[in-house]
Amino acid sequence: MSLMSSHWRYIFMVEQRKKTATLNLRIDPELKEAAERAAADDQRSLTSLVEKLLSDHLKAHGYLGGTVTGTLSNEPHLASATPSGGVSTDKRS
Repeated sequence: MSLMSSHWRYIFMVEQRKKTATLNLRIDPELKEAAERAAADDQRSLTSLVEKLLSDHLKAHGYLGGTVTGTLSNEPHLASATPSGGVSTDKRS
């Protein structure tokens, strides 16, 4: 593959990426430190963790299409057994 074709392929891939919006928020420093530890444990950035948690919450409550992503196979610390034998990602249950 020539240098020119790989260059255009890279540009095409960059243009295909989903655009993102900026969200600035202020939170308690202790909450931020705990979230940074949780993100590191999941091998994620803090931004990735916040986006995933927000997305899962919005999907679970019908504000966003799709399904919640936390499962026993990839995130056992987020899942807990429910009385019906199903899986819940809600730590309050």
